[in-house]
Amino acid sequence: MDSVPFAFCLSVVHNLPAYASDLYRRYVQSDSNLGNLLRLTSPIWREAVLSLSKDENDDKAKYRVMSYITIYPGEERGMCFCEIREDTLGFSKNATMKDIESSRFLRSGDIWFVDGPPRREEFEHITLEEAFIQLVIPFSAHGVDFRIREDQFFFIDVLSNLHKHQLVFPTVDLQYQSSEIYGKVETELNNFLTFQIEQGYLKNVYAPNRPGIPFSIPNEVFQKLLRQPQLKATTDFPTTFSKEAFEDLVARWKNSSTNCDHESLMFDDNLDHEDLRRMGFKEVTRHKKLCRFIRTVGLGSLISSYRWYRMDSRKYRLSVVFSTVTRKGHIRTYINKQP
Repeated sequence: MDSVPFAFCLSVVHNLPAYASDLYRRYVQSDSNLGNLLRLTSPIWREAVLSLSKDENDDKAKYRVMSYITIYPGEERGMCFCEIREDTLGFSKNATMKDIESSRFLRSGDIWFVDGPPRREEFEHITLEEAFIQLVIPFSAHGVDFRIREDQFFFIDVLSNLHKHQLVFPTVDLQYQSSEIYGKVETELNNFLTFQIEQGYLKNVYAPNRPGIPFSIPNEVFQKLLRQPQLKATTDFPTTFSKEAFEDLVARWKNSSTNCDHESLMFDDNLDHEDLRRMGFKEVTRHKKLCRFIRTVGLGSLISSYRWYRMDSRKYRLSVVFSTVTRKGHIRTYINKQP
């Protein structure tokens, strides 16, 4: 075979980094799409990638890159305004529905659902169903971001369409939600999140960044997500990071040393210093001996309750920080300095 089938070319193109910054990273995660492409050894595979790269370098790019699409409520229920932004040559600019119909875009991009009036009157005004068929389905490769604070009917219509099309996302962002809107769409949003977790594809989950969102999803559903190997990043996760889920994460990290970033976690009360040492962590809390002495003499309230731990692989460092009082903390991966 002396040529590459179009379907294969397209699959390679779809796995190219969608953000220009990804192409210039000094270190590449081993499990990333770019990392996989860099390991291609067969000439017939490599030529497909090099051909696309040459077209881009010669300003003959055959494919355009979607950046993000923002969908606002329309003038009446069932309609919506759409802001379309592309990032083909590293510069964000507006695109139109005509551009999408007449050009080839990579299946990249984020979808933002935002209530309130659109920023400009000239945004595309189409039905929500059309928006899903022409924009959401093809251009939600990176994930979906809900920024709906008040319009419960728009939120319900969005969730209904997501359910109808059974869409699965690697990233779900709920940071801008409030307890008020959650109470109005609780059933629909719970069903959406449960479905996403059951599919086992969620890599990044960003919960509301304010306390008091009363998620009514059973704790065992969230624990199931925490133990799924593809999960990479969370913020303000709505349930305690169980000791069992943490041990699973550490075991996976020892085998692959992949990236993970879990912010504003609540650690299990049963997780203690001896558990971390048993797993292979080293305590690196500053002045730890002095801190232990101060706690011993009953003056622990005068010092920070946070303790730092780390575990090293050849290239990466797994860092764990948590408070022995509040149990709040985070888990992060860092790149070790290269010799």
